Amino acid sequence: MKKTFIMLLLVLLFAPFLYAQNFHGKEAIALAIEKPARKLNINENLNYSVEWLGIPVGKINLHVEGVIKIDGRDCYLIAAKAWPNNFFKKFYDFEYNVNTLIDSHTFLTRRFEKTRRIGKDSVQEIIDFNRQNNSVHYTTQKSAPSLTLSFERIKLQQDIPSTYELAPNSQDLFSALYYFRIADIKPDDKFKLNIYYSLRNWQVVADIGRPFIKALRKKGSLAVFNVKLTSLLNTFVLGKQDMEVVFSADSRRIPVLFKFGSGIGTFRGVLEEFPK
Repeated sequence: MKKTFIMLLLVLLFAPFLYAQNFHGKEAIALAIEKPARKLNINENLNYSVEWLGIPVGKINLHVEGVIKIDGRDCYLIAAKAWPNNFFKKFYDFEYNVNTLIDSHTFLTRRFEKTRRIGKDSVQEIIDFNRQNNSVHYTTQKSAPSLTLSFERIKLQQDIPSTYELAPNSQDLFSALYYFRIADIKPDDKFKLNIYYSLRNWQVVADIGRPFIKALRKKGSLAVFNVKLTSLLNTFVLGKQDMEVVFSADSRRIPVLFKFGSGIGTFRGVLEEFPK
């Protein structure tokens, strides 16, 4: 009995050193972030429930629709859609539809299309990326009202001049997610992304966390890793500089959770069903 007591005491004393901890869960030393698949799964369909201050407000859908040709190059066509639930729609009726076309060999974006509808008004924005001279051709239709999440937006527009020239290997705001998913990354690394948005070049720094096992409600446990995204772009769009995304640690790097602050409070998105 005495030996058993001593063994239990030793376990309690040294357990914190045997298992590294973080606020997301218990880190498993043997886990690793798998090498990326280097290709996207056609018809991959990801649905997210979105909360604002803990209140369900809407949905987001991401869908890899297929491969089409642009200027003789095979490109992935990926679509995103965001819309409010029936309750929130009574206060703010909107819908965002975004398409990105990503070169299937270089994984660099070739074209970005966004249609924003607020009430009965809508506006479309198109950016064509010219990789030969690192420039863009930007077109937009009539303006439409928008929901302002950042109180720093006007100041940053004044501080950062607009340009039609691209930083090296720039992505659009949507394609950057898929570019990250096929990138070579390691725990504790910093991965840098150049993003072209609102006629400006922005750099995003992704701090890569170590993989750990996370229990997901009604989905069981999953090996994941956390990514903290820091950029003035976040401040420009959302009003807060940092954003967090939790990815699966397998070769697909499925985003399962995301959370970001804004000028009107915190938003959180949860993947409804993990794809097989």
